[in-house]
Amino acid sequence: MIVLAINKRQIVKSDVESGVVVHVSGSISRQSRRNGGDVFISDQTLKINLSENKALKKYLDDMASQTQFRVYYIPRSKNILSMEIISL
Repeated sequence: MIVLAINKRQIVKSDVESGVVVHVSGSISRQSRRNGGDVFISDQTLKINLSENKALKKYLDDMASQTQFRVYYIPRSKNILSMEIISL
């Protein structure tokens, strides 16, 4: 378990140091996991932590299912940096 945590930190650090940010657009769905969740948008599965999952659930519950988002993330670790609504 400790090795996995170290490897994940190294991947995130490498992502940040590369300076590469990508984005994807579309409607969002999410799936909860014990320690966070997954966000599904277009053909991407992105990772969120527990507090982000709770906040996103509350936010998405108030939005129409057709709402389109643009999500910015770092590519190797699939960590979300930000998201914005592009159409309601």
